[in-house]
Amino acid sequence: MHTPTHYKPAKLYNAKGDITKEWYVEFYVINPETGKFHRFKERFEINRMPTKGARTDYGRAIVQFLNEKLKNGFNPFIDRAKAKFGDQYHVQAQLYKIAVELCEEGTITSRAAFREHYNRFCKFIQIKEWVSLLMEHITIDHAKEYRAYMRKEGLSRKTINASLSYMAKFWAIGVDKNWTPINPFISVPRIKKHQVLETEKDTRFEPLNSKEMTAVFEGLSAMGERNFIRYLSMIYYAWARPSEIARLRVNDIDFERDVIRFRKTETKNGNAAYVQIVPPLKTMLLEMELQNCDGNHYLFGMGFTPGLKKLRKNIPSEHWRSKVKDDLGIKKDMYALKHTGNIEYLLRNKGKVDLKWQQSQNRHSSSVMTERYIRKLGAYFIELKDMNFRIF
Repeated sequence: MHTPTHYKPAKLYNAKGDITKEWYVEFYVINPETGKFHRFKERFEINRMPTKGARTDYGRAIVQFLNEKLKNGFNPFIDRAKAKFGDQYHVQAQLYKIAVELCEEGTITSRAAFREHYNRFCKFIQIKEWVSLLMEHITIDHAKEYRAYMRKEGLSRKTINASLSYMAKFWAIGVDKNWTPINPFISVPRIKKHQVLETEKDTRFEPLNSKEMTAVFEGLSAMGERNFIRYLSMIYYAWARPSEIARLRVNDIDFERDVIRFRKTETKNGNAAYVQIVPPLKTMLLEMELQNCDGNHYLFGMGFTPGLKKLRKNIPSEHWRSKVKDDLGIKKDMYALKHTGNIEYLLRNKGKVDLKWQQSQNRHSSSVMTERYIRKLGAYFIELKDMNFRIF
């Protein structure tokens, strides 16, 4: 028996007793691909009943029928999986069914994690054209190739290891269902800290050069991507992390004091902070006419404009990959803009760099962390006008 964690019980909607309007029975089930409740409506020809009493009695019978089915494990998403992938249940459909079951008893956080790792692996098998395989066909070699794919995508060691562990959990359920005799993800070695390639470390801190910056922003402008440019300006000028930008609300922008408020618990270190809005960023934000927006709306919602709906985690990086990496041919990561912005501050303010301000803007916990960050960037500049060298 299923506890009602993956669904909300069916209820009759009777249009306040008005039989000239549509009646139906509604219930909610968690969609494993979004982690949110999805509403279903069932009518079973209830609107053909001629009287209020007949509709009410019939509606109650439908409610009882559906609640009994839901209590015994009925899930429309399983039927949708069969329609979407066919009765043979290839690996993607098998994982979909497992994701549905995991989401039934999961918390909001765990459902989001199941969805993230399910989607990542499905994208991988689609790229490899392995969608016709079953779970039993996936070997340790496939699993190792998945690990290599994630490294090539530039994911962090922590994220890669977490993805392998989640896949091991999916496959453990597959073993229990007799869909596969082995769990190949248990045997795949996790990446250890000392095994991270130096080239990956270098890439993480590799900024964009002047030519690339021009190509990115002129190219995006030509594509009509002004909204996305404003989003990117938060990384370049405010040195903000994408996950933090997604959580910002309109009323976190204070033009009177020229500061951005990052709320407690919504930052990487869990601390509240204020950073200054530098003049070029203020120009960008003023274009958004925030005074006409609801203060509780997300600063960058769907479409990179203020809105009620939060920008999904993977959309900015996917947009960057599509528009910048694929269309413009610049292979550096979006987060390189933060490092580029820091280097520009050091370069354009030679002789008057304020390390304490740079620490505060980066929201580093100490000046030592800021100095370490600058060393990783490999950037240190001084004023050259009074410097003397031998001339040949």
